[in-house]
Amino acid sequence: MSLLERNLQDEGETVKICVRPNDVLFRTERAVIYSRLVEGRFPDYRQVLPKKQGTRATLPPAPFQAAVRQAAIMTEDDSKRVTFAFDKDKLTLEAQGPTAGRSRIECEVKYDGKPVKIHFNPAFVIEMLKVLPPEAELTLDLIDGASPALFRQGSDYSYLVMPLT
Repeated sequence: MSLLERNLQDEGETVKICVRPNDVLFRTERAVIYSRLVEGRFPDYRQVLPKKQGTRATLPPAPFQAAVRQAAIMTEDDSKRVTFAFDKDKLTLEAQGPTAGRSRIECEVKYDGKPVKIHFNPAFVIEMLKVLPPEAELTLDLIDGASPALFRQGSDYSYLVMPLT
C-alpha cells in the first residue's frame, strides 16, 4: 500500500483496481502495481523466537523512538548500524559514519542485567516503533550481542530483530 501511495500524484487521481481471489492489480497514471498471495504453508514463526530467557529491558516507546531516530541520523547508507549498549537503568545509542559524524544518545530504561552491547539497523527498530501507541509498555528480551532480540508489547505483539555483526 505504501508503494501505491508513493505513486499517486494528487488526491483526485484515478486508480483502477482489479481484485481476484489470489492477486490484486492497481493501475495509476504513473505505474502498474501487482501483488499476489503466496501459496503454501507459512513456516511456524515460533521456531525462530528465542527459547532461552535472557535479560529484560523495559523501554518507554516515545523517548526510545526519538533516541533511535537521533542516533540513526549519523549512519550512512553502506553502514546502517547503531550500537545499543544496555547498562544499569541506562541505554546508550551510538552511531558513526565515515563522513556523517558521530552520535551518542542516552536514554533511561529499566534494566538490571549484565551490560550488553548489540548492533541493529535502526530502520528495523523504527518500523516497529511506528505502529505502537506512545503510552504502551515495550519490553526487550536480550540474551547477548550476537543473538536475536525480541521486542514485546503486551501479550499479543512480538517483534524479532536480528543483530548486525
